Amino acid sequence: FTETLFCVLFAAEMSLRLYAYREAFFFVDEYLWNILDLGLVVMQVLDQIISLCTLFDLPINMTFMRVARLMRLTRITRMVRMLRLFNELRMIVKSVSKSLSALV
Repeated sequence: FTETLFCVLFAAEMSLRLYAYREAFFFVDEYLWNILDLGLVVMQVLDQIISLCTLFDLPINMTFMRVARLMRLTRITRMVRMLRLFNELRMIVKSVSKSLSALV
């Protein structure tokens, strides 16, 4: 249930971003991240469709399902993107930890 909820939330976010940016979505400075996010959301939606097909015993190509599951692993890159956004926070934490180590 939680995975489906996040899938719906990510799909809604992507839809809103596509609607807001329109063609600029593919031409802004960080367009590669946008394309990566779009691909990840599409793969997640496909995975949910595959899960529904297996739940209702609908015939599905198992090779496609295996490839889709492997592609799911690329969602980890989304976490890397989030780390990049917190660069300033990481720098502050690093400087505080270095300052504390100098005091000890």
